[in-house]
Amino acid sequence: AQRGGAAGEYFVALDAKGRVLVALSHAAGEEVQLRAYVHALYLARHADVAVVAAAGAAGGGGGSSGVKALVDASERWVRGGYGAWLGGVEAAGWSSAGASLPRAAWTGKWG
Repeated sequence: AQRGGAAGEYFVALDAKGRVLVALSHAAGEEVQLRAYVHALYLARHADVAVVAAAGAAGGGGGSSGVKALVDASERWVRGGYGAWLGGVEAAGWSSAGASLPRAAWTGKWG
């Protein structure tokens, strides 16, 4: 699987079956949780199942340049486009405050 995430606060992974997996740091606050969720949605929306399947058939899921390119593109979007997306959501009347996932089931500690 190819992985991406924000400075160790969370990780997103795209596996050989096209599933997007998310792991949140135990210390991840509401903003990080929302960012991770939106990052995962970006990957899911843009994942090309054929590219992911080809990567899995190659034995390891991480060898495909197509999958790596997708994960890299998602990282660029999160760094450059997420803020604008969030601003648009808030301008439309939505509040990002209080957006969080159940703590015990969705977080982990890593060093």
